[in-house]
Amino acid sequence: MNLIYTFFNYRNLTFRLSNKLTYPEVSKYYLRGKNSADRLVKYIEKHHFEYILGLGDYRKNSKRIRIEERFMNKYGKNEIIATAPRYYKATWELPILNNKIYISDKPSNGPCNRSAYLISHILHSQNQNTKLAFVHIPKSYKIDKAEGFVNSWIKV
Repeated sequence: MNLIYTFFNYRNLTFRLSNKLTYPEVSKYYLRGKNSADRLVKYIEKHHFEYILGLGDYRKNSKRIRIEERFMNKYGKNEIIATAPRYYKATWELPILNNKIYISDKPSNGPCNRSAYLISHILHSQNQNTKLAFVHIPKSYKIDKAEGFVNSWIKV
């Protein structure tokens, strides 16, 4: 079983994209509010997924999809978990399918990073072999093109 998660907002490209995606072996989870990432972690603890793909809108004026290479123990100016490592690496290395995609090793300190960091922490703490990746898709990206990339990563 696999999981795709994103943020609940009708205007977000990744929310609309997630609603379009239908796979028999993939669950979907929508984050709503700051504490929803904590609920997501509890959901993941119960279900033990093979792959987890996080999707977030990339607010900057980028034209390229950004694959996050690592997640930082920072949310705003605060640590997410006081006793945890500074970084966790993504454990699912998504292929770069063309020059419209790049890998970033400079994580943000917002809700996307927070959710992926919390997931990484629980997976690491429980020695789970779950593969985790987080992808930022530019808000102006064509939804059909983004769907094609996600389909190839999920291997439909």
